[in-house]
Amino acid sequence: MEKQRNKKMNNKGFTLIELLIAITILVVIVTPILASIVTSMKVNKKADNLLNETAVAQTVMEGMQNMSLEEIAEQFSDVTNAGGSLSFLPSGMGGTVHKEFQSSFTLNNGSYVFNKLTTGNVYTFGVANVVYDNKKYDVRVTLDASDYYKEATETVEKYNDKLYVDIADYDSDYDGLYVQSSNINTELCSELALRCVTANNHKTADDIAEEADRTITLNINSTPVVGTTDSLIEVGVNYRLEIPQEYVGSTVKNWDSQEFNALYKNTEDTSRKPRNIYLLYNPNYNSVNNHERDHIVINNPENVPVTVYLIKQSCVEDFKQSAAETKYRVDIKVVEGVKGSDYVTKIRTNVGYNLYDLLKTNRYIEEPLQARLEYECAGAPCTEKFYIATEKITGGSNETVRIFKKKVEVYESGSYANNFSGAPLAVLDSEGVHVNNTVTPTPTIP
Repeated sequence: MEKQRNKKMNNKGFTLIELLIAITILVVIVTPILASIVTSMKVNKKADNLLNETAVAQTVMEGMQNMSLEEIAEQFSDVTNAGGSLSFLPSGMGGTVHKEFQSSFTLNNGSYVFNKLTTGNVYTFGVANVVYDNKKYDVRVTLDASDYYKEATETVEKYNDKLYVDIADYDSDYDGLYVQSSNINTELCSELALRCVTANNHKTADDIAEEADRTITLNINSTPVVGTTDSLIEVGVNYRLEIPQEYVGSTVKNWDSQEFNALYKNTEDTSRKPRNIYLLYNPNYNSVNNHERDHIVINNPENVPVTVYLIKQSCVEDFKQSAAETKYRVDIKVVEGVKGSDYVTKIRTNVGYNLYDLLKTNRYIEEPLQARLEYECAGAPCTEKFYIATEKITGGSNETVRIFKKKVEVYESGSYANNFSGAPLAVLDSEGVHVNNTVTPTPTIP
């Protein structure tokens, strides 16, 4: 009985003070844990947002990776892509509202042509409502070519200032390409030397190389397809050497390459027209007494609109290049049919400039007597003959911005309408991702 009474007395509960002490201890222990959890949730949320913002920037950057500045600008242009979507963004990301802030297109011959900026050379574009992970963002793209053009106070041309022929967009459906074989001249000189021996003239292949005139002929032939408005167009090139008649007596004094090199043919689709023909050749540097040893003829009797890129290649040792270019002479003739308002055979070339200076010193040294160009129309020579270092011929498309820096800035939705005022959420450029004025390596987005 006594034991039971004592047992009941020992089963009493916590006092109020004990309970308060226990709660206080629990609060002291749990509060930092809860704060840590909340902080962790905020950090994770911020990291998730940054990951999404960076993913948007990376998607835009990677989409532009293999595009020229003109192609990028065209995506943002009101006149060429009004109300359209950006082709380099996945369709689910939207971004149908975009605008060019610093570039322009003009209509020329039925197509819009990109205009290079005359000053600054920094192009900016905007796009609104890019969707990623069910959230919308606005994006600003900056393409900066300013470091690659010389300033007004500078004398040395930079990369984008150089006259340059870019065949990166070469397409066999529209373009033709001829690259002179390195041994074709040697082979033909050896053949002509044998003919000289036959005529009791002992000339070596080297003698022939120094004394022979060379003619490279580009033929652009067009044949109407019966019953249609289309034409079968073929473009080919022929290579010929010619030596003085006395070297070979009464025999033939020239020797053609054995093969007619076909460069272009629109057999598969006769409605298709050629765009560019690239003719890359090694100059014949054996001109003497201002006599041209090189002759280049472009035959286009049916007046097929085409641009011919006539490009000299480096073919001698560096220490000989400058002097060889100074004495080099070439005669160029373009033969067309009846002349309209203008010539249809357009020429872009580096002929007329010293190749050594272009390649080695980044300077443009004109050789005004190096090349002479003449157009012949409908069998009648034109009265105008002009040297190639004039405005009639330029050394490639100098409107092309070939190298530039890219930067992609991601903003909150609505920033586009406010001209991107305020700070961006994330910035991606060649250095990596910029957040709060710090740079971190670009993360890999799964």
